[in-house]
Amino acid sequence: MTTEEAMREHMVDVLIKKYLEWLKAGKPTS
Repeated sequence: MTTEEAMREHMVDVLIKKYLEWLKAGKPTS
């Protein structure tokens, strides 16, 4: 795995976590 791939996977993990937190917050903007 290259560094670029690792960074891309990390960014996806961060986005998923932010999305899950956004869902738990009750979708302030729809």
